[in-house]
Amino acid sequence: MRQKTEVSVSVGAVLLLSALWFFFDTVTFLALLAAALIHETGHLAALSFFGCRIAGFRADMSGAMICGAGSLTPMEELCSLAAGPALGMIYALMASAAGNALGSSFLLKSAGISLLLSVFNLLPTQPLDGGRLLAILWDNPRACAAISFAVSFLLLGCGLFLMAKGMGLGLLIAGIWLMIAQAAL
Repeated sequence: MRQKTEVSVSVGAVLLLSALWFFFDTVTFLALLAAALIHETGHLAALSFFGCRIAGFRADMSGAMICGAGSLTPMEELCSLAAGPALGMIYALMASAAGNALGSSFLLKSAGISLLLSVFNLLPTQPLDGGRLLAILWDNPRACAAISFAVSFLLLGCGLFLMAKGMGLGLLIAGIWLMIAQAAL
């Protein structure tokens, strides 16, 4: 008997997508969705490769998360977590090359967003892939929580500095979001 995959989309996810749609032009919004889809496809491919059944998909204000059913070894879990950013970086290189060859602003924008998304997701802070990787590699929950908080605080501080220099709110918003995520953990 085939098990049902649970899909959960919160009001926060709808609000986040609505805000992105409002603030971004259509090309940037679609480029972001393409980059996020590639990232999640990396996780899905790795989980499937290791024989893990996909039990659910959750989208909320903090982004998307794939829930696997089945047990993975720590190495398989590491590979599955790293697969999203890895595929995102590969896509960024390929989309950049294709975008330059074809003169496609969509591919170039999607490549840049994918690279940024991949690097950001590797930051060693929860709930990002990098924070989860750190927790597997270093079995010290207190130290991991301290690192996670410190990275989030540093990002918030850098965001305040860049905002004060007139360089936008992106990093500040990311820092605030990660600080809120730390409080929720």
